[in-house]
Amino acid sequence: MIHFSYNHKMECIPLKEIAYIESDNTYSLIYRIREISFDKKMICKSLKALEQILKKYDFIRCHKYYLVNSEKVECFSSSSKKLTVIGHQLEVSRRKEDKVFPVLLEKGIKDTGSYTANKIFRPQTK
Repeated sequence: MIHFSYNHKMECIPLKEIAYIESDNTYSLIYRIREISFDKKMICKSLKALEQILKKYDFIRCHKYYLVNSEKVECFSSSSKKLTVIGHQLEVSRRKEDKVFPVLLEKGIKDTGSYTANKIFRPQTK
C-alpha cells in the first residue's frame, strides 16, 4: 500500500493497482487499474520521492517522467525503446535502457523489437 494525502484526506492505494506513475513537476499522476476501470490521481509527491519508496516493490524508473510497475508491463520494444503498460506506450530513455530491458526479459516479458540480444545486452569490449 502507498499512503498519501489527497484532497486533505489520507488515502491508500494497493501497489497491485498501480500501473505507472507520471511526473508533473513536484506532483505525480498515479495511473491505476481498478477491476474493470482505469483512473488516475494526482498527488503532491515528486517522482524521485516515489521512486525511493517503490523501487523495492518491482517499480522501474524507465524515463525521467515515468516510474513503471514491472508487473503491469505487457511487452516492450528494444528497437523503438518503448514499453506497453495497460495499452499505453511509454518511452524508455537511452540512459535507462541497459537497466530496464534486462529486468523485463528476466521477468519473461516479450520484446517485440528486432535486436535485443544482438545490440543492447552484449558486453562492450574496449
